Amino acid sequence: MLLLLASFDPAARGFSSRWQLVSVDPDRPRADDTGIGGTHAVPVHELAATVSDDAVGAVLWGFDAGAPATRIDLTDGSQAALAVPARTVESLGFLALPAGAAQLWADGTVTLYDRDGEAVQTLDAHQAPVRDLALSPDGTWAVTVGDGGAVVLWDVDAPTGRWSQRELLTGHRGDVVMAEIDPAGRQLVTASLDDTVIAWDMTGDAGFGALYPPTGSAGSPASRSSSGRDCWSRRRGRRAARGSIRRPRRTTRSAWRPRSSTPNRRAGRRDRAGRHGAR
Repeated sequence: MLLLLASFDPAARGFSSRWQLVSVDPDRPRADDTGIGGTHAVPVHELAATVSDDAVGAVLWGFDAGAPATRIDLTDGSQAALAVPARTVESLGFLALPAGAAQLWADGTVTLYDRDGEAVQTLDAHQAPVRDLALSPDGTWAVTVGDGGAVVLWDVDAPTGRWSQRELLTGHRGDVVMAEIDPAGRQLVTASLDDTVIAWDMTGDAGFGALYPPTGSAGSPASRSSSGRDCWSRRRGRRAARGSIRRPRRTTRSAWRPRSSTPNRRAGRRDRAGRHGAR
């Protein structure tokens, strides 16, 4: 397991941070230095970081507008400053990706960067703040989620790395704040402030999601159906035939209550909240 640690930089009198990458063996109570580290021109209390799912890249940045952002190659320690465009819109944070990084914006825009830190594409499918992004393990598709119940699927062209919008998934009634894809790339899980978690079956022979509202929620499918669940087709939001439903094994109703931000048996691999600078 890799951990990125940050500390006060005494040489800069608090105006920058020292960081280092350490390797932790869960079976041994110690951390081994990987030799990868450096400094970042942001005070440690304002520093945020995110690591890509494959642990080959990380992004460091500061919460304040105009603070520098840097992508780090965790295989050799090389660094590239992100060429963040000058905008008057609030930045909601960054995500490290295997081939670069992504920046989320309050106006619904997503900026994609390559390994060298250059902005290579702008996505504008959302009309409201984008809250999370997830890339499939094989890198062929991705999802962005945000306010207004938006869940947008993207195809990713492997040779060029270009993203193209595939479809919009409907089912959430509130702002969607989290997206996770299982390691096999077969299931997408989204969580919303409407107190629901939806598991979308992304296999080719499927086309539905299973909705898990809190028990007894007023107006929720739990109070409208004896089974306590409704299901949506992955294509165009059509209601699926109840007889064809398979309940995903990894997602439970107690997976997460977004409104209270209390994790229970959370349907995901980690808490990526630090990227947005809101938690």
